[in-house]
Amino acid sequence: MGEKTEFLAKFLPLYFIPFFLMARVIPLEWLTNIIAAIESILLTILGTSNTLSASNIFTQNVQFIIVPECTGLSMAILLFALLYSTKIDADKKINALLFYTPLLLAFNILRLLVVLWLG
Repeated sequence: MGEKTEFLAKFLPLYFIPFFLMARVIPLEWLTNIIAAIESILLTILGTSNTLSASNIFTQNVQFIIVPECTGLSMAILLFALLYSTKIDADKKINALLFYTPLLLAFNILRLLVVLWLG
């Protein structure tokens, strides 16, 4: 098996199975509600009036819905799949996940804030 084929054989199931579970099987309303609440608070701090209802944010006559794909979990799943599809020492993989996953999730909060703030 070639190196690229071996990588794809590992990567595809490591990414698409968890992504499918996240997007379609595992209920993540609790997480989308938390992220929507965080975004609502940040928008208020920035001076943008908004109304929050579960995972819905209403601002300036526009409705934004925070869905599971907006949680940042897809980026974390991608990082996991990339790390565990490559030939890297197990300790380095774990350390990378522990270090970069919170950064990705924080970046996602910032990314959503910019989208919501700019409308």
